Amino acid sequence: MKVENPKERNELVFADKVSSVADSMRVLNAMLLNTHKQGYMYAVDKDWFFVPDIDQNLLKVGLLSDSLLYQNRLLSFIDALDRKHFIDLVRYLNRNYLSTCFVEEGLPVYMYRDDVYMADNQADLDRFVCLLDPEQRMDLRWHKILDKHDSLYLLANKDARIWSDN
Repeated sequence: MKVENPKERNELVFADKVSSVADSMRVLNAMLLNTHKQGYMYAVDKDWFFVPDIDQNLLKVGLLSDSLLYQNRLLSFIDALDRKHFIDLVRYLNRNYLSTCFVEEGLPVYMYRDDVYMADNQADLDRFVCLLDPEQRMDLRWHKILDKHDSLYLLANKDARIWSDN
């Protein structure tokens, strides 16, 4: 099977306005940072929602489309009053191709357009989006910047081979 890399994976292209996505990320980032957790925060695979256990193994919480997902006990790391808003933000970001979030050195980082068959090209095709406000810093020596809009950055691994099929 041929590994394809659509050009949209090398630039920030969302279903909604970049500013709307950035605003939603900003709100979700605040929620996630309030948990004081590091590592994986959540993942979405197709329509299934996952959170990690203490060993960072992903646990299936339920369907992202489930209107009562926010009531699941596995979401106890998010304040009870924020859970519905948390799930709504995850749904919104997932519709905008941001499917997984992990916190790295106090900075939430999202996987971007990871729905492409990657085979052995995983390291070349991983894409990450982060929101860096002017007062924040990120060690970019392990990444290359592919695109930037205001405070949103699209990153790839530093040694990734970058190409586009269209």
